[in-house]
Amino acid sequence: MINYCIIGKGWGQRIYKILKNLKKKVYLFESSKEYGSKEYFNDLRNFIIKKKILFVWIATPPLYRFRLINFCLNENLNLILEKPIILKKNQFIKLQNKIKFKKKYCFVHFEYVFLNRLKNISYNSIKKINMHFHHLKKNKHKINPFLNNGTHLVSLKKIYFNKIKKINYFVTEGRKNFRKVELIKNKKKINIDFTNNNEKLIQKFIFYMEHRYKFKKKNILNLKFGYKCTEDINKIIKS
Repeated sequence: MINYCIIGKGWGQRIYKILKNLKKKVYLFESSKEYGSKEYFNDLRNFIIKKKILFVWIATPPLYRFRLINFCLNENLNLILEKPIILKKNQFIKLQNKIKFKKKYCFVHFEYVFLNRLKNISYNSIKKINMHFHHLKKNKHKINPFLNNGTHLVSLKKIYFNKIKKINYFVTEGRKNFRKVELIKNKKKINIDFTNNNEKLIQKFIFYMEHRYKFKKKNILNLKFGYKCTEDINKIIKS
């Protein structure tokens, strides 16, 4: 049995409930100490030891995760990270090397790669792909608003559309969390709208992650993959 520790309010609490509904052994870590302080990490270390944690699922704002990820690896823990992965290059290299040295799993949560409709489509005759996503000019996490939904689309591109050269990205401030992939095959259009977070897709990600861990299989949704998705969307933003 995998013992999970969830760190992060809001989205972290939703992940906690999903794991609970799956009858997983999961704990939500909370501390009254200042985030990132020595006392905070002491509380976390004691919590991890007491609950015999194997995986830490980090759902904190992405700008402030490096020390937390590094701490968890030093404690010999496996990781699940919410996207986007916002790290400086030297931070990414340090964490990547530590993951390899410690022989730990690090999964980045991209649930939309498990959409059945994407798996069942023939991509041979696709001429063009339009990807649509929503963003807000302001957000409480103080990150570029393109990153939150944009990295989801880049993850799909890398897994399903990497050989297709003509891919357009369109941004709207309309429907909240709007995400749509439009596949153009000659005169025919196939629309895949996945605006709403689907709990079943998150469950599929969890099954994927647990299967990879249990049978020591290769994980493609790793830190490098998440970091490259952020790099790619940043290039699109700047172009």
